[in-house]
Amino acid sequence: MKEADMGEHGHAIFIALFVSFATASTIALAGRAGFLANLTPHTEGDLQAQHVGMVPRLGGISLMLTAVLVPLLGIGYPWLLVCAVPLLSMALLEDVGRHVTPAYRLAGTFLAAAIFMLASNEVIPRVGLGPIDALLAYEAFALLLSIFVVAAATQAMNLI
Repeated sequence: MKEADMGEHGHAIFIALFVSFATASTIALAGRAGFLANLTPHTEGDLQAQHVGMVPRLGGISLMLTAVLVPLLGIGYPWLLVCAVPLLSMALLEDVGRHVTPAYRLAGTFLAAAIFMLASNEVIPRVGLGPIDALLAYEAFALLLSIFVVAAATQAMNLI
């Protein structure tokens, strides 16, 4: 976002950040108070547990709410939310304890990346390696490589 846009949309950005913070804080406080124990039935013994004690796994809701709110406030790209629906759906199902298999989570990530690439009409134009750059001249290869890279980067960030 350009500096000029920041001033022009400063109030909207502040509102979006505030809503995200307020939602995340409410979820965290509700989790500590035990209100979310039945909704997010994860225990300390879970394979992916990184916390001690019960921690609500619904923080993504604040991100989803902000992702919906930002376009409504006149900034951002509304179609980007549509692209993220498969990934956000898998994440929310996992958060509420619907043991989504890694294959389904990965499929949701690839589907979201594919929708984004097709909706934006953007692909990786070059990588700086001659043979791969030559293959990127072919639309199908560029599309498939771009989908793979976006999905792989998303999965890598999920592991961190």
